[in-house]
Amino acid sequence: PNLQAKLELVREKMERDEVSTAEQYLNNAKSRLQSNKQVETVIIKNAHPAETLLEFAQKNDVDLIMIASHGKSGESQWGWGKVADKILRGGCVPVFMAHAPGCGAEMAKIK
Repeated sequence: PNLQAKLELVREKMERDEVSTAEQYLNNAKSRLQSNKQVETVIIKNAHPAETLLEFAQKNDVDLIMIASHGKSGESQWGWGKVADKILRGGCVPVFMAHAPGCGAEMAKIK
């Protein structure tokens, strides 16, 4: 294959690896949280996370949305990302937001 096709294959593999790693992390977190009876429902979706969460919250009479934010895209002055911002502004359900693990040093730069 030509260079463009090779680059596309590499990009696809990297994306699959990233999705696999994220799914492993989320499944482990889901198991821990459910075994400790800290949460009732955990949703793992790959596309349109803000819209998916807000729609689920509306349809299922959710009491609280808990999210972690890396603040890596569309950073606002407060340091959360575009998805977190959509969730915070887009629904009527209270939102508990925490910085994702590993964000400490990066968040210090923003302040």
